[in-house]
Amino acid sequence: MRCKHSATIMKILCLMSLFLVTPLFSEIERVPIEDRVYGIVRGENVPARILPDDKARINTKLKNYEFVAVTKIGEGKEEGWVKIYNIPGKEGWVKKENVEVIDSNDKGFKEILNNQCRIGRMLNSVSKSEEICLYRIMKIEDYYYVSYKIKDIVPPYLEGGTMQIYRYIDGSFREVSFSNQENAFVSLDENKMFIYGSRKILVKNSTKYITTKMKSEKYYYTLIARLSLNITKYLDSYMDFDPKTKIVTQYLRIKENQPYVIEKYQFKNDEFVQIGG
Repeated sequence: MRCKHSATIMKILCLMSLFLVTPLFSEIERVPIEDRVYGIVRGENVPARILPDDKARINTKLKNYEFVAVTKIGEGKEEGWVKIYNIPGKEGWVKKENVEVIDSNDKGFKEILNNQCRIGRMLNSVSKSEEICLYRIMKIEDYYYVSYKIKDIVPPYLEGGTMQIYRYIDGSFREVSFSNQENAFVSLDENKMFIYGSRKILVKNSTKYITTKMKSEKYYYTLIARLSLNITKYLDSYMDFDPKTKIVTQYLRIKENQPYVIEKYQFKNDEFVQIGG
């Protein structure tokens, strides 16, 4: 699955330099790249309204951690609001507390936003049935997390996607891990990195790297353990991970229209051990 996603992303990321010349957001296309303001949505289903007014019509709703362009910061009667565009091209006014402005002085964010063939921030397609767009950007400690959504490469009731994790190593901005779940999350515990989503969890050693012949991959963190859903016949099977207890709970639909079968696993001594179910 990763090979298919990686090939798609590489085709699209090599077009990213076009975005630096022809921005998606028409209101800011005259603003120099280094002066543009981007933000991260905080909150789920945040309303973007046609006017800076709580009673104004909602133009679209924004997802938590969604990447947006900030085109105006309200003043006077508009104080407390910001005007945004999201990647699909929807615009609206959002409460200021729901948009975290990305620190343009942060060296890593500069890499993410400006490096033409590393990370894209546009809606694009390689075919009429396939689209990719930046979903979210996060920073935890000295790690940068970038998620993409790839639509319509799987049945219409699912969305594919990827998440790349970056970090500075020896002064260079390097991709150190990868997940083919766009809704993946990350938890750090000493030298261990837990990358988890609704269908898979990976545990990696953040102090050791893979040794490969491919220069681009020699910085990937080594895999310690993995746990995936062992039943995938029914698509509403899923897993939950508690980063505090290191317990994974799997909700498995063995038969259609039957209750979930629940299994529990705990990460101990560098492996997942079943503790229930």
